[in-house]
Amino acid sequence: MSIYLVRHANAGARREGPDDLLRPLDANGQAMATAIAQAFSSVKVDAIYSSRALRCIQTVAPLAAERVLRITESNEITEGASISSTLSWIRSLIGSEAVVCSHGDVIPAILSVLVRDGMLVQGQRGCQKGSVWILETSGNDIVAGRYVDHHEGSVAFATALEA
Repeated sequence: MSIYLVRHANAGARREGPDDLLRPLDANGQAMATAIAQAFSSVKVDAIYSSRALRCIQTVAPLAAERVLRITESNEITEGASISSTLSWIRSLIGSEAVVCSHGDVIPAILSVLVRDGMLVQGQRGCQKGSVWILETSGNDIVAGRYVDHHEGSVAFATALEA
């Protein structure tokens, strides 16, 4: 089983304050969201979760539409979330094939703790917009993580997600 951590795609300029939750994807980000959905075409997905930020919701919207799945919004993966709460929430997903869209502060913090706790990282590391971390689970543990950068091209991106 796998949990797929997706960093939201490119969005417009950052805004200060609570309105930043309403920042949408830009044209490049919309294209990235479509590419992400296509990359997941051969991947089993049981559920899709997103930060409450519009840019995250829009990143996984094409995938949700293709799979006819509802996007469940969560405070636990929204920017500024408590990492201990986020990790507990992520671990609660073990046993399902879940796509989780979050942010550039949340994903590296999660990975840092998972690595400290013994998760094996296979290959390169990163957290570029539109990228995916595939977290492999075994029993009740997250045992390995693999980074897939969308810049690898759509075919390579899809192949890497399937591997």
